[in-house]
Amino acid sequence: SSSALLVQLFSSPREVARTRAKDCLAKLGRDIIKCAVAVHEDLSDTDLYAFDPDEFDAEVSSALTERHQEELIRAVRWYVSQNDPTRASIFASKHWSTWSYDEILGIIVGELKLRPNGLLDECSHRSILIALVEMCLKDKTWDIDLAFEATNIAITSKERAEKDASQLISIWYSRRNDARVTTKTKLAPHEPKPSKAMLFLNLIIRPKALSQSEKQLCMAYFGAKVVEVCVKRSLANNAYPVLHFFDSSAFNHLRPEEDRAHNPTPKPSSKEQNKSTARQSDLRKPSKRKSN
Repeated sequence: SSSALLVQLFSSPREVARTRAKDCLAKLGRDIIKCAVAVHEDLSDTDLYAFDPDEFDAEVSSALTERHQEELIRAVRWYVSQNDPTRASIFASKHWSTWSYDEILGIIVGELKLRPNGLLDECSHRSILIALVEMCLKDKTWDIDLAFEATNIAITSKERAEKDASQLISIWYSRRNDARVTTKTKLAPHEPKPSKAMLFLNLIIRPKALSQSEKQLCMAYFGAKVVEVCVKRSLANNAYPVLHFFDSSAFNHLRPEEDRAHNPTPKPSSKEQNKSTARQSDLRKPSKRKSN
């Protein structure tokens, strides 16, 4: 009966939570349960979690925040200890401003393997995307999909690509022979428009193939500097023949001396020079505005 359940609840709330939680919530209601937990000095609102995590979500979160306000990462750990990574991630995402660098990468991403909403944005804001990529490509914390996403954001513009290319190349190049990487980065035949991360990684892993299929897109996305660094890392002293296919004029400075001697760069004809001069002259002329 309800009266017997009520007596049992106030006598041993943890036991009732373990054996008759749903029944108790249905017959007695949330307020009675909260009251029963409150009168026990050895219990707190976190014990409401055992009755129903959804029903008492706000109370539990508030209690954890108050209890661990000096070290909120312990609240995240508490949810993980309850086998509730979803709520652990939600709690983590609500407190981005409080987490240190080590708490984000070392504990939340690395140790606890959580992926809270806003993780990539926060790492981008703190300029730690490169460290995130490196973390995700370690065997103990492997997450190639997240590493891929982080790389895509890190090279979102030519400026950012030039800034971060060297570090990203070193990280991914060290994993170039890993089957998980080669499989993830394999371009499908006639792929309509590969992501920047996909192109960037193929510049490192398969530059020869890319010079035949996506050379214009690579030059447009990354520019000559990044393309050169990527291909050189992969092919070292044999980079020029491949870079030549990407853009012969952009990488002309890399042509071997003997090749220049036998095949000098052709000079434009006088006709082409006149056309070029005329175009430059037109560009210098002020545009005529139409009168109203």
